[in-house]
Amino acid sequence: WVVNGYAELAATVRHLDPQRPVYGMRSLYGLPGDTAANRRALGVQLAAEIADLQPTGPLRLGGYCAGGRVALEIADALRARGREVALLCLLDTRVHRSYPGDVLLLHTRRFSLGPRGRGLDQRRGYRRYFGGRVARLPLRVRHADVLRRRARRLGRQLGRALRRFDADRLAWLPPAPQAPAAPPQEACRADITCSVQADAPLHWRPGERITLPVRLHNRGNASWQPTAQSGLVLAASLRRPPQPGGTEPRGRRRLDGYCPLPVALPPGEAVDLQLRLRARLRPKRYLLEVDLLDDGVAWFGDRGSTPLLIPVHVGLGGRPAHAL
Repeated sequence: WVVNGYAELAATVRHLDPQRPVYGMRSLYGLPGDTAANRRALGVQLAAEIADLQPTGPLRLGGYCAGGRVALEIADALRARGREVALLCLLDTRVHRSYPGDVLLLHTRRFSLGPRGRGLDQRRGYRRYFGGRVARLPLRVRHADVLRRRARRLGRQLGRALRRFDADRLAWLPPAPQAPAAPPQEACRADITCSVQADAPLHWRPGERITLPVRLHNRGNASWQPTAQSGLVLAASLRRPPQPGGTEPRGRRRLDGYCPLPVALPPGEAVDLQLRLRARLRPKRYLLEVDLLDDGVAWFGDRGSTPLLIPVHVGLGGRPAHAL
């Protein structure tokens, strides 16, 4: 189990099968070197150590949030060694590439896309990105509670889920008929610009409805099909600015608005869209992140693309500094 802090491991494993060995591994969360290349290198190193500890037999892997990304790297490295990964458990982990094995997706209450994402069929997206069996299990805890007072409840629910897997009683998602294959990483390259972006933050009132004129440019090597056929949408999330010294916005990617692709977009072509969203009710400084979202589960920004980031200040006061 790949953790972001060892308190999480201690609170979780006490509720698992005492006859099954459990090993904890630290992710790169919060460290300066938390990059895709370093996560991949860490996964290869940990896979070698796991193979030394357990030379034969099937293995189960899992991780929480950023730890789930490392667990996926370990699973790929072990499969490349010819080892059997019986189950990959991903707790609140965003999908960033395909995986051929069986997956148990554990979601806390705060991991959902929010009420504006209910029109996106995530089940189809998960079946597209995972080639094996896929099961989803909602947890009755919040995302932050994994490291706090509700961590014991998480351990109990995880233990029950693994016992259901042993008894072959997990509810696997049905296949996605006629669903397109997950796009390769080389196709997930977008150039997103906004004509109202400025050096100074945009000023919005709490709950204000906004329409942003956005130009989307396909920089990948494959055509993007309309949303009705592909599930691809242009999505906006208001996130917290990065920590000092960091580069990635903080907070979950809850949808604050999205716009469907009305037409196919071949490589090198661009389309102008009207992105409608609603400002958060809580006054605060945000970064508006605009990115492409594939079938409600995979963000292009997690697959090598660069999202559009616009500073936004939500609060009371005078008229917005930038008319929209």
